[in-house]
Amino acid sequence: MRFGLLGLRELVEPELRRLVAGALGVGPELLVTTVSFEQDLAADALDRLHLAILAEHCFGVTIPESAIERVQTYGDLVDAVVEARLGRDGGIVPTAPLRVTIRSAGRGAVLRTGWLTPYLLETIVADARRAGSETQVDIEIPPDVASTVVGRIRDCFAGLTTTGVTVAIREDRQGRLPVRAA
Repeated sequence: MRFGLLGLRELVEPELRRLVAGALGVGPELLVTTVSFEQDLAADALDRLHLAILAEHCFGVTIPESAIERVQTYGDLVDAVVEARLGRDGGIVPTAPLRVTIRSAGRGAVLRTGWLTPYLLETIVADARRAGSETQVDIEIPPDVASTVVGRIRDCFAGLTTTGVTVAIREDRQGRLPVRAA
């Protein structure tokens, strides 16, 4: 799997489909790109705002109000989420898929996989702190992540080292994470 505009859409769309289908109480098969929220699904402006808020929480993005106002179809909502996701690159938490394993003596291992969002970052840090000192946090990233992004990821987890937790970042050599489209 790849990321970039098309690959990101492939990652976002299935989860968004599940979210929208559940929120509107419709079958996921109805959610084609051109389905109109208002005309086909009887979802008004308040429903669309609710869907945008759910998507923001699910994907760790902020969708601008102007983009929410333009959402008329399911495809528009997917586009709004993807555009918001792509626009986060300059934020505090870098956009990157991760596979994180938290290992501690006597407690086994915890695995977290997903796009790095403020929520996922908070969850990983809490898991590592709960595991205590002498915990090892192994972070795998796609092999094509820019060194500046790797540095920002390292900065996100730097606070753990003061609690006796060791953090290691390495490339995913087994192809379990998406890579950027060429």
